[in-house]
Amino acid sequence: MGKRPSPLDRLLATINRPSHIYRPGTDAFPDIDIGKAARELNLDERAKARVEANAPPLGSGLDDVEAEIVEYLEADRKQQYHQLEDALQSYAHRVASLDFHGRVTAIHQTVPDCVTDLLTELASGTDILSRLRRGLVEHEAELIKFKSDNRLTRPARTSSPAHKFLKWSFLFLILAIECALNGSFLAKGNSLGWVGGITEALSFAVLNVGAALFAATIGARLLIHRMFGLKLVGVLVLAAWVAFALLLNLALAHYREISTSLVAGGGHEVVERMRMGPFDLSELQSWVLFGIGVLFAIAAFADGLLLFDPYWGYGSVDRRVQAASEAYRKRKAWLVGELHAIYQDYSEQIRSLGSDLSARLGEYDRILAGRARLLELFQVYQNQLDTVLRALVRRYRVARGEAGDPVHALSQIKVRVEETGNRADIEKQVAAGHEVLRAQTEHLHKEYHAGLARYDQIDTLIGDGRPRNGA
Repeated sequence: MGKRPSPLDRLLATINRPSHIYRPGTDAFPDIDIGKAARELNLDERAKARVEANAPPLGSGLDDVEAEIVEYLEADRKQQYHQLEDALQSYAHRVASLDFHGRVTAIHQTVPDCVTDLLTELASGTDILSRLRRGLVEHEAELIKFKSDNRLTRPARTSSPAHKFLKWSFLFLILAIECALNGSFLAKGNSLGWVGGITEALSFAVLNVGAALFAATIGARLLIHRMFGLKLVGVLVLAAWVAFALLLNLALAHYREISTSLVAGGGHEVVERMRMGPFDLSELQSWVLFGIGVLFAIAAFADGLLLFDPYWGYGSVDRRVQAASEAYRKRKAWLVGELHAIYQDYSEQIRSLGSDLSARLGEYDRILAGRARLLELFQVYQNQLDTVLRALVRRYRVARGEAGDPVHALSQIKVRVEETGNRADIEKQVAAGHEVLRAQTEHLHKEYHAGLARYDQIDTLIGDGRPRNGA
């Protein structure tokens, strides 16, 4: 069976879809290479030039070179701060994409539809089974009445498809053998030889076997019917068949005798011989041909008796009951399987939604942990800038032959982070979503088993077709 459309499909389709366009990680802030920074600022050469130019000694403040060092570091800090803002924006978008409120709201609105869908399928299946069951009961009542009216206590005699095939095969075998044997006798006087003999023999064989089959399936079955009128019809049919079989095979034997001397008009000659002396056969082979025909007629009659139930109409009534019972059984099995498929499908989807909620909460914690780590690294980076500033200024002053650290320090950037929701509130939303899923799982389970019980109760509610007291 194919996959049914689900009211949860659209919601489930978003589980594995990326909730943002950003990479989950960010690069750490790079350490500053003091030597490289000194070379880029050309501190040693500029200090040497100041010494050669007899520049005044440095005080507690910063000269223009030292101020340039400060600008250089602040420019780097500004660049890193922009990267930090981009990373924080990425984290903010990732948190927003989790959308706990929207997800839980969608669960509240969508998940109950799965029970509705199951109940709809159950209602449709109940109507179908009830209709089939009522039809079965009617057929069973017809069978019970038929048995009662005809005083039958035995079950109907039915044959399996393989058994029927063997019976029909035996009839065709009789037909083929009779055709071949008769053809060998009739070919003697036929101008076309074997071909002509087989053609004539086939006509006689079809009439012989067909009449026997008709007598067995009609006459013999009517003979045992409880109605006198039908019994009389059965007697007449059987008598007519016996007479026909004898006359046909005698005519065939006479035709075989005259076929050796006549080219045309054989049929008229056979009629004259049958009228004057039907048993006046002059050749032994003609009697053999007559005996074979009668024997095959009796064999076909016996085989025909076994094709159907011997009592007229009993087999057809029983077959209708069996067909209705089989249709009801197969349809019920299919509907139970369909109901189980819906139940399994929705149960799996509900479990997937629960796993998705838990995964989103875990992703939320990882995002906050990553953002906190990023802020710590940026603070470490800012603290490192003060260390680098002192190291570069000290190197510059040492190169000028002076000592002392500057009192200047870089200002710290206070990073403002937008709140991404209260975790306690988010936990409540996730818990509410899980509660809805749990309740719907229990509801689905209950309705599923109630549906199976309802299918089984149809047999009891509608009955079995037997007459009740007072009916």
